[in-house]
Amino acid sequence: MCRWLVYLGDKPVPLADVITRPAHSLTKQSLRLTPYTPGCKDSDLYDAEKHLIRNHSVNPDGFGIGWYTFQSVDSVASRRDEDSDSSDIADSDTTDSRKGSKGGRGGRRPCAPPPLARPTPAIYKTPTAPWADANLHEIVSVTESRLLFAHTRAASSGGISRANCHPFRQGRFMFMHNGGISEFTAIKRRLQSLLRDDVFHQITGDTDSEHAFALFCQQFENQGIYGREGRYVVTHDDKDTISKRPSETSEDSRRSSKGDIPGGIERISFPEVKLEQMKNAMRNTILLIMALQEEAGVPSDTNSLNFAVSDGTFVIVTRCRTNPAEDPPSLYYSMGTGFTPLEGVFDKQGSDTARPVGVRGNSHRREYPSSMIVASEPLEFDTAGPDLPRWHLIAKDTLLAISPADLHSGEEKDLGKLRTSEHQLSLFTEKARCEGRELLKTMTANGSWQAGPGK
Repeated sequence: MCRWLVYLGDKPVPLADVITRPAHSLTKQSLRLTPYTPGCKDSDLYDAEKHLIRNHSVNPDGFGIGWYTFQSVDSVASRRDEDSDSSDIADSDTTDSRKGSKGGRGGRRPCAPPPLARPTPAIYKTPTAPWADANLHEIVSVTESRLLFAHTRAASSGGISRANCHPFRQGRFMFMHNGGISEFTAIKRRLQSLLRDDVFHQITGDTDSEHAFALFCQQFENQGIYGREGRYVVTHDDKDTISKRPSETSEDSRRSSKGDIPGGIERISFPEVKLEQMKNAMRNTILLIMALQEEAGVPSDTNSLNFAVSDGTFVIVTRCRTNPAEDPPSLYYSMGTGFTPLEGVFDKQGSDTARPVGVRGNSHRREYPSSMIVASEPLEFDTAGPDLPRWHLIAKDTLLAISPADLHSGEEKDLGKLRTSEHQLSLFTEKARCEGRELLKTMTANGSWQAGPGK
């Protein structure tokens, strides 16, 4: 199986601090012969052989990172002013015959549309193993983000190609998966028939994971996607989709009401996505997969569905195995704690007893107090002791929601500027199976279905 991680914090972090530098980083995990999964043996459902299968030892079939850029309107306005100033200088040397020509006022060419002042996802993917990709290490060493995804792949469905590497993107959403959908070929065509054109045409690979993502996106309005691979691209022809909005700080640029922007900054306005919608859509995606399998007459109790999705504001993750008697692949979280992002010397003991040695005190630790990391395996070997573990194993069949504190409701855990809540997916009751059948029936009849606001 694959391995992945999500980082969300109130301040940007160098991508390398999370992806390549930790003692047990994702790039190191992809080479490790035995998984480091503390706590999994304590489960009543633990099976050593199945555990090794679901926590695959080596991940050589590709690597991907996705991160959100949070660009304020002020920075966009500043760049546009600079463009205007340089154009004015160029105009001063032009002749009068050029003024009033088709390039705009004073002979200037029209400015290129400004970048979007909203959380915008960027993707880097390669079918190369992460330890063999020099470009990856260059990128993560100079890039920062408050919200990032990273994924290392062991192919189970679909060939080895860039298109099949995670994370996937459609509009504002990014998505990745560890696990597999059993008998996927038996439901693939039926699943595709449920999708709107704007969702279907964004599928570029042939994995079960990307099709599960399409089911998730199907439950939301058209994301206003322009350009290749679900990338937002603004052109001068998009007048019907552009609206003006008020000046914002970088912290508040994600959501605001309509109004005027100083300097005439323009950007695309998209339908707001709510946390409850994303939670409902994630659970519905799992129920729909199981309903499609039931309809096709194939087993629905052998899926491993460790999903992660974000819209640039909220993050939803699941640890799920659609069999009440079996554990999913491992998944952990660490909240508001620092870790050692600089490489040291580590002993070669067994996976459950490995401890770092030669780390020279707290000078090697970087604290990110208002942050959260979710990862298939801990990013460091636990040195806090059994009473104060830094990494917590997420319970089986659990949905974990993470959001900024001021946008969250019904929170269970407060982490400064972040809030989290955990929810049982409740997949194995007759009521849940009926829900899945009704969702499939409605989506088939209407050709579309949208996630409700939740209770």
